[in-house]
Amino acid sequence: MFMMDDAKKYGLQPAIMLYNFYFWLAKNKANNKHYYDGKTWTYNSQRAFARLFPFWSRRNVRTILQKLIDQKVLMTGNYNAIPYDKTMWYALVDEAALKEFVEEGGRNCPGGGQNRPIEVTESTNRSDAIDQPIPDIKPDIKPDKKKEPPSKEVKNKYSEFVRMTEKEYKKLIDDYGEKIAKDFIERVNDWIAQIGPKKATKYKSHYHMIKNWMRRDGTQLKAKEKLCPECGKRYVGSLCRKCGWRG
Repeated sequence: MFMMDDAKKYGLQPAIMLYNFYFWLAKNKANNKHYYDGKTWTYNSQRAFARLFPFWSRRNVRTILQKLIDQKVLMTGNYNAIPYDKTMWYALVDEAALKEFVEEGGRNCPGGGQNRPIEVTESTNRSDAIDQPIPDIKPDIKPDKKKEPPSKEVKNKYSEFVRMTEKEYKKLIDDYGEKIAKDFIERVNDWIAQIGPKKATKYKSHYHMIKNWMRRDGTQLKAKEKLCPECGKRYVGSLCRKCGWRG
């Protein structure tokens, strides 16, 4: 979907991308979420954008985003909880455009004088897609393995779309600390909201998805505390700073 005024001003592809930003920035603003330095922000990686728009390659995504930045429509920032996380954050240079989008529900779109966004099909941008080779698929002649009975552990809701067992949640907190664990839960939740909960049903374990994202980003395990046998105090590492015990 895109707005006609944006397509005329910035081009069709940037207009499609910009509509996506309008939607998520409006949602974040309505929920008082990701508000930093006087602006509402959203974040995503180029890889995730390429998944969200399968008719574009990552190179297309990078070019489109750069056009919007060069034309002073978008600005970038970094508000990640983890210093070495390089996920890019985006905000509108002029937030008045976001206010107008929310109030009018779309600007100067064709359709009987009503402000309606234009639907975009995958074929609209088929010329930008990169053809992939047909995979070499070999028949699977191995007998099916017996399926194990599903786990009866109850999965609790830790965000709008993220569910885990209490044991899995506590393991994340114990291994990485509450701040980092909650940051990744929020990131996975936002990603599921972007691709749609129905598409995300193929990912059976949100716990393992979060663990994979942590491994991908090089997130370090939280240092374990030990109990000093000399003074009874807890310490981290090999030296008790209270009494000097090593072990």
